[in-house]
Amino acid sequence: MLAKKEKFLYSIQHTNRDLPGKVFVQNENGFLVKENGKVILVDQLARSATNLPMYITNGNTPTGLFKIESLAKSENVFIGPTLSFVTFLPFECDASVFYNDDKKDFLLEDYLKFFPKKLHSNLSIQQTFWAGKAGRGEIHFHGTTIDQEIYKNQIFYGQTPSMGCLCTKEIWNENGNLTQSDQQKLVDIWQKSNTEKGYAYVLELQESDWIKFEKSINTKL
Repeated sequence: MLAKKEKFLYSIQHTNRDLPGKVFVQNENGFLVKENGKVILVDQLARSATNLPMYITNGNTPTGLFKIESLAKSENVFIGPTLSFVTFLPFECDASVFYNDDKKDFLLEDYLKFFPKKLHSNLSIQQTFWAGKAGRGEIHFHGTTIDQEIYKNQIFYGQTPSMGCLCTKEIWNENGNLTQSDQQKLVDIWQKSNTEKGYAYVLELQESDWIKFEKSINTKL
């Protein structure tokens, strides 16, 4: 399934979606994108404003595999003008588009080929497959124009939830000018190579595994 060189975006999330996760990029040559010898990590929130389960429309972001089709400017005023990652879930587009080959149907066995065999029995990696089959769609990775102060008493303060998408922090001044953008940082990393297409893994870690993840990913090589 992965004979071709592909770019991947990895969004590692907490099971408690009140806690922002981390997102990083692996280029088409199989290397994690780094700066000064360390993997570039960007904070990203996968919590919906409703905080409902992933299988409900506008619920939390499902875990699993997404197809990144392009980068585009959104017309949604709450997302803003910074480029978003336009993504597809299984069943949201043709199988040939999702798999980038001649597949005509969505079969779970083909979807699972994107994951190591030892994870095939882990139902959490199947969430995007079943959410897409249930009719969810338009789960993009984007910035925000929502005022963070609305959520100043929340654990994720500084971030703003969306309607099921993955959201990165952006700050705008009173004149409507962008002063800080984690989304632009993520876009810049992704655009280091020519193609906008690729895949995204959204994965959850138990809290006990987060210490291991942060220690390993931040080890300076």
